[in-house]
Amino acid sequence: MRDIGLTHARRPPVGIRPVPLGPSSEPALHYPLGDGSDPGALVTLRHLSAHLRAGVPGATTDG
Repeated sequence: MRDIGLTHARRPPVGIRPVPLGPSSEPALHYPLGDGSDPGALVTLRHLSAHLRAGVPGATTDG
């Protein structure tokens, strides 16, 4: 979260909204993707992962 930035992490380009966790001094976010029974959740996870990697300075988005 520290490298990505809370603002970037709170605005994923997918149809889910993160749930804040932890104290404001060490924030964390939980992205509810379901119970594993929806095959579309894997696509959502891939989009979310790419978005979060793009927020890390110097990181590549190719996996």
